Amino acid sequence: MKKFFAAIVIGTIAFTATAAEPLLTAHRPEGAREGTFVVVLANPGNRELRNVKVSLDGVNVYKLLNDSCGELAPGALLPVYGRYNTPGKLEVTLIADGVREHYTVKLPEHAVNRQVERQWVAGMKQLYAELARNGLLTAEENLLLARNLNKEN
Repeated sequence: MKKFFAAIVIGTIAFTATAAEPLLTAHRPEGAREGTFVVVLANPGNRELRNVKVSLDGVNVYKLLNDSCGELAPGALLPVYGRYNTPGKLEVTLIADGVREHYTVKLPEHAVNRQVERQWVAGMKQLYAELARNGLLTAEENLLLARNLNKEN
């Protein structure tokens, strides 16, 4: 029996799927060189899952956010955001408590969902700010990276 199910979230509306048919949502306007995607994973069980990791293979994905977490509480969601430049099949492997589950989703050639893009940008800015707070980026580097994100999107 699978431990996870996948869901997509658009605004405040969540669409769920069975574990055998995970869904994702993406933003890649026509003619764009790259797109942004989110796969939202959930723990539908009644116990905490530990050492949660997500592995993404198949097409080239990069600039990932939230591809691992220490624990995933019952009912909690783990949105995994990323960028891609080539549409196609994406193999998603979920690992928790030493158990692996595999899913296949398709990153689209064209898709319009600006909310996915905005959430990814906000997450990247938060990551840069955290790195700056921990002394791993200077304030100037943080500002420059945040500005570049705004120019890209």
